[in-house]
Amino acid sequence: MQAAIGQGNLAQAQRLLQSWIEREPRLDEPRIWLAKVYLSRGAMEDAETLLIGLQSTEALGLRGLVLEKTERYADAARVFEALARQEASSPQWWLHWAINLENSGRLTEARLLYQTYLEQFFSHNERLTAFATERYRALAE
Repeated sequence: MQAAIGQGNLAQAQRLLQSWIEREPRLDEPRIWLAKVYLSRGAMEDAETLLIGLQSTEALGLRGLVLEKTERYADAARVFEALARQEASSPQWWLHWAINLENSGRLTEARLLYQTYLEQFFSHNERLTAFATERYRALAE
């Protein structure tokens, strides 16, 4: 399965993962992997269905991405807020939370989160810091 993904053969990876899920329907791992394949293929509804009931950080992060990509920004913001509070040292959750607040029209809160990101994670990733800086400044206008 990983070889198929590594080679870009997502159709084969999808078949292998579906087979794995059929054999072991209670395992989270193949559902998470298959959700990632669906996300990469733009099959948001299929990815979301696979993630129902999964509570791991990875599954919740993927659910937040599905919500974000399907423009359900307020719902995505709630997911990323929970993740940021659960894993306060993980910069990606803070940034996704800010982005989704901004996209849902909660601009003052989004600006505060961009500021928090810049204060706590400015050295994490140069490109993301530049993005957060740009959004922070844009929301001041």
